[in-house]
Amino acid sequence: MTPEQTIKYEILLDASENEDILLPEYKITKENINETYKNLLIKEGLHWDYQSEFRGNGERSNIEPEWSRDYETISVALKLRQGVWVGWTYWFGGGKFGNPESVPWMDEAYFLECSEHEETIVIREFTKKEK
Repeated sequence: MTPEQTIKYEILLDASENEDILLPEYKITKENINETYKNLLIKEGLHWDYQSEFRGNGERSNIEPEWSRDYETISVALKLRQGVWVGWTYWFGGGKFGNPESVPWMDEAYFLECSEHEETIVIREFTKKEK
């Protein structure tokens, strides 16, 4: 599956867990994921909420994001149930008349490799002493 299809599959699983849809008995594959997504979520008008919720999850990544002079951007990543990491550009801002949610993001998603390591850091916080 492509990164976009993988996100759609994850969203279908979320909707199924919330009992908003009933997943089909057939196996969902890269050949039928788009049609299944369309028939189960888009047809019922549920895709906006689930896409928005998915889009707002994840953690900031160090990948250079796309940019636009109209919006702020950051790159985010999320580990999916399938064990793969997927990343996308999170668009926000734009002022009073901005609509960053309308910027296509899912079709621009990408797979990521992730390596993790622990760091110990010291954070100092200071307060003034009373006289």
